[in-house]
Amino acid sequence: MILVTGGTGLIGRELVRRLVEQGQRVQVLCRKGESAGAELCIGDITNPGAAEAAMKGVETVYHLAARVDHSAAAAELERSVWQTLPSATTTGYIFCRS
Repeated sequence: MILVTGGTGLIGRELVRRLVEQGQRVQVLCRKGESAGAELCIGDITNPGAAEAAMKGVETVYHLAARVDHSAAAAELERSVWQTLPSATTTGYIFCRS
């Protein structure tokens, strides 16, 4: 399974759509919303427990969730995601930042 954080955002929606079209099984970690063709895992990426739960059984993570500022909170978000990864059973991690 592929996990997409930020899968309800502008870039994430397009990525999810294309992955689903390719026949991939996709899960989106989001606070709310919907994502056509993907499974939803409702939670906040800043919550380590939610992030870890979403990564169970996932082989690849596309990390697109982000804050649109350069604050300490944005840096904390990235730190929390990177700390969660070693405990997850992933074989690939793709980090995107704009």
